[in-house]
Amino acid sequence: MSILFWFRRDLRLQDNEALSFAASQGAVTPVFAIPVNFESLTPIRQHSLLASLRSLDSSLPKGLGIAAS
Repeated sequence: MSILFWFRRDLRLQDNEALSFAASQGAVTPVFAIPVNFESLTPIRQHSLLASLRSLDSSLPKGLGIAAS
């Protein structure tokens, strides 16, 4: 069974109880949806979010699925 895991605010891999539970149930497909208001975020917040997503993507074996919401 493949499980869709939606990263929302907590982008951590370590100590992420929901992610640990999902992984214990089967293969996990991780995704993140770019918020609709992304362009209205301050430039530093945009940069911070993108840097965090790049880091998360490189830390996951098959990468992170990213979609615009």
